[in-house]
Amino acid sequence: MKQRSKNYIILGLVLILVGVCFMRFRYINNKYPEAPLEKFTLNETFDYEGVQLSVEESKIVNDDELKIIYASIEDPFPDEEKKAIFVKVNFKNNSEETKTIEVYEFEAESVSWHNGLSLELFKEVNKEDDASPVVELKPGEEKELILPYSMIERHFDKETWKELKNRKFYLTLEMYPVKRCVELNFS
Repeated sequence: MKQRSKNYIILGLVLILVGVCFMRFRYINNKYPEAPLEKFTLNETFDYEGVQLSVEESKIVNDDELKIIYASIEDPFPDEEKKAIFVKVNFKNNSEETKTIEVYEFEAESVSWHNGLSLELFKEVNKEDDASPVVELKPGEEKELILPYSMIERHFDKETWKELKNRKFYLTLEMYPVKRCVELNFS
């Protein structure tokens, strides 16, 4: 009889704990609702933190092309098949003051996959001496950068890996309070 009472008490405590957790999730979800989505397309110019930004081109670079680039730098995944998304972005400061954009905060994403800027590739594909993931633009200045996002085969299932060009990818600039992203197209 005592064992049965203990089991009921434990069951009751577990149910109370589950109820408290559920109420807390609802509270958090109500307090911080899903961010509204602001979506842009390739070649569409829009304002981002006081700078005119446009994504001019996006392409998927295959493993053979990456091996050539990685020949001069250390390959973080030498034994894995790799691909990368290269996004050409144009920044133009039309204001009267210097503006700073931190492009290392931009992410490439698709469904449940996302990845940040590959700094090794960034330095290699943007050969300027002053290429930095922190873009500083003087009034009237314009700058074009290629933002690389690396992918390895184990990030995706085999079928998806073969057909990456058919998958929707986005360059996500901000997540909250408004999710701002650019839909990428691969030709």
